[in-house]
Amino acid sequence: MKFVICGDFVSQDPKSIQVDLRLQNLFKDADYVAVNFEAPVRGVGKPICKSGPSLTQSEDSPAFIENLGVNIIMLANNHMMDQDQEGCEASIKAFKGETRIIGAGCFDDAYRLHVIEKDGVKVGLLCFVHKEFGALGLDATSLDYGTAWINHPMVNKTILNAKKVCDVLVVLPHAGVEDMVVPLPEWRARYREFVDMGATYSTRMGRVQGENDLLQPWQLFLPTLL
Repeated sequence: MKFVICGDFVSQDPKSIQVDLRLQNLFKDADYVAVNFEAPVRGVGKPICKSGPSLTQSEDSPAFIENLGVNIIMLANNHMMDQDQEGCEASIKAFKGETRIIGAGCFDDAYRLHVIEKDGVKVGLLCFVHKEFGALGLDATSLDYGTAWINHPMVNKTILNAKKVCDVLVVLPHAGVEDMVVPLPEWRARYREFVDMGATYSTRMGRVQGENDLLQPWQLFLPTLL
């Protein structure tokens, strides 16, 4: 089973994007391609009250990335709720029914473990975001809507339970501090904690370094890539 896991996608005009043939072939060779969909589609919902910009993107973005072979959409990021619940729901509906959506929705959907099985191997996927606008916190109820907060008590319980039903567990956090080349010790410790609890991979996804998109280093922790 081959996965390609990508970072953020935001485009105001996806038709103008030229995708390198090597990247297209990489996607075609994969069984599953995951992308962090960093902003809701425009034209639906109202901007929430927050610091920083409220982002949207083209309504053509979902079809564009699906046509490239993307079949897993990660929504646990710090902009997905910029247009409130209505904007997030419209974005989810813009994808095909068979496209897997992880990391956002009502409380249960946001924190849900997604299991993919092929050739007798079960791979679990979890997607989380740091505590910003729209993340479901300690006061959230089952009726609330938003993104999965990386430090909610549900996260540790879900990871521990996931290892009972999965052969491989991949945790996909979208978390960190902008304009930092090296992740803070607190974040490194949190990702290592995921591994200690049973995650096979704990891979930070998405842009958390600000407008210049600095690439943070990776680290091997025991046999696991952080």
